[in-house]
Amino acid sequence: MNKILTFMKSTFSFEGLLILFLFSYQYKHIGRIFEEVDWGLLLSLPIILLGGSLYFQKKHLHLHMTPPQWFFIAWALWMILSAFWSIAGVNGAAKAIFLLLFTMPAFFTGSLLVGSDDLRLARFLTLTLLFSLLTLIGGLTIYALTPGQIQMAFGTTYLVTGQTLGIGFFLLLDLNKKSNTRLVSILTSFAAGAIIFLMLHLGGRGPLLSLGFTLIFYIFLNKMHLKRILSFLALMSLSLLMMYGAFKFLTSFETPMASLERLQSLLHPKGDSAILERLEYFKSAWHAFISAPIFGLGIGGWPTYQALNDPQLHPHNIFLEIMAESGIVGLLLFLLLLITSCYKFWLSGLRSVPLYVLVFCFINALKSGDIIDNILFFAFLGLSLGITQKKTHPYKKV
Repeated sequence: MNKILTFMKSTFSFEGLLILFLFSYQYKHIGRIFEEVDWGLLLSLPIILLGGSLYFQKKHLHLHMTPPQWFFIAWALWMILSAFWSIAGVNGAAKAIFLLLFTMPAFFTGSLLVGSDDLRLARFLTLTLLFSLLTLIGGLTIYALTPGQIQMAFGTTYLVTGQTLGIGFFLLLDLNKKSNTRLVSILTSFAAGAIIFLMLHLGGRGPLLSLGFTLIFYIFLNKMHLKRILSFLALMSLSLLMMYGAFKFLTSFETPMASLERLQSLLHPKGDSAILERLEYFKSAWHAFISAPIFGLGIGGWPTYQALNDPQLHPHNIFLEIMAESGIVGLLLFLLLLITSCYKFWLSGLRSVPLYVLVFCFINALKSGDIIDNILFFAFLGLSLGITQKKTHPYKKV
């Protein structure tokens, strides 16, 4: 009972607020409540104020800025500064403000607050897993009530949902590895199977591919636990088959695995309009970079260059986006951020679950979302950097 009460209290903590902040932007187009109120923007102010207060409370721990954090500041400020020469005008300024109010707080709360504290980190990951499982339950409910129409139900958020479920998958995999009880191993494996089942039907091939590549990376770094991993995957596959059989028996509709079908279309890319569109975007972003190689078109400038009506569109690749909108200066600063981060991870021997979630989010950033949409990538990048400075210590509960 005490554990349940402690867990319930944790949902009202700084980490609980941070979860709502990170995912509110991702799910801003779902339901009237999210359309009428910009919850992400509403939550950014308390996150910044509360996070800053908590940071200064722990100054005695001598947390210091590292090269990756300085490169992140330099890159982010350069992107914001580029609003002054952005061809997007007001839309460029809006994107710069979102970078200041969303991306930067996500990175620094991860690196200076949550990642560097054992208890806060555990609470954040637990609540992230809870959010992912709630998303899974909601998705399976929609699938059961409207078989064959799940893509229509999720609309434009199917990729975000796939990313949320993918993060939950690796948190379950890590929980399974650390578990000492057979029941937890079985439950985590079956939940992971349910996640794969839903991801196969959502229509998002990107999250599936990202999950596959990250899983290979995970296995490579955890070869000593290969037997445990294979057991997890076997039970997960059994869960997947059972769910497929159960839904096929309970529903009278044919429910094709949309994600799998879209993956098969990669073998015939000339007939896939989405692939052709993205190739066109890639070429356009490259030409935009060539047209302004030093300073770029300015933040948010690529959609204007491409003559697109929606200013939130992007080239579907984080490197091409940065190249087109901030030039070689922005690209070099971003590369220095990634290189110094990887070097720090290698020196520290980082092998914790945030690293695998970071890899998963990074692969997603290579094919979808702009620098604002990929807030989870920057949050887990900061979180992983914070872990390299982690110290066990008491903290004030919030």
